[in-house]
Amino acid sequence: VFSQSGVELPEYRSFPFGPGYTGGVEVAAGPVTGPGRIDLVVGQQRGGNLVRVFTVTPGTGVATAPSRQFQPFGPAFRGGVTLATADIGTFSGTALVAAAPDGVTEIIVGSGPGRRATVNTYNGMPATPALVNSVNPISPSFSNGVSVAALPGAPGLADGYTVSAGVGGGSRVETYSGIGKIPAASFAAFSGAGNARPDVWTASLGPTQIFSVQGQAGRTAGVRKNTAPSGGTSSTLPASTSILPPLRISVLRR
Repeated sequence: VFSQSGVELPEYRSFPFGPGYTGGVEVAAGPVTGPGRIDLVVGQQRGGNLVRVFTVTPGTGVATAPSRQFQPFGPAFRGGVTLATADIGTFSGTALVAAAPDGVTEIIVGSGPGRRATVNTYNGMPATPALVNSVNPISPSFSNGVSVAALPGAPGLADGYTVSAGVGGGSRVETYSGIGKIPAASFAAFSGAGNARPDVWTASLGPTQIFSVQGQAGRTAGVRKNTAPSGGTSSTLPASTSILPPLRISVLRR
């Protein structure tokens, strides 16, 4: 963990899968085990699909033992995961109680390559996280992995989340709400020849500020902004035109 000026905060350094694990780590954060909690959610990027949740104590660091752990795609899948946290509603166990947010973020898990693209959503409050929704995005035959990101809602409204296609997915970005099984909207983050193959990574400040970059096999530089979940107006951020893929993107929230 680093400060905004680039200084590491060593008290938060951890080895969530042990010092011998070398497969890469996906990271998300949020109050997933209860309101007001500070939880770090980590997932195996390659070689497995184990997801763990660690309690964070400000000024002290990350707990050495996870408070939650699960394998969203079963013990045999080794294609890794992508992660996001979003408050998509109010849940009790596996049941949706209300569409309104409750100050607890759910864990959104996207599958890596090697199986039909799947996004599972978990309520992290139970000791064994409860599966509350599962969708198969992009297309029935797509198996090259997806990335997930929160789509913040307006004040007082629940968040949504975006699912972005992996390699060969046509730069498709889909938006989901609550426990919906089909996308509420979708668009191609990058259009034109040569932009159907690269994988896409997306982050959002809200429904009118959706930002995407190309990852593997990418050739289009910069950060693309879309102004609606259905695409809206598309433009490239001027200050980003010299930044070449492969890229990842995230949002700094206060």
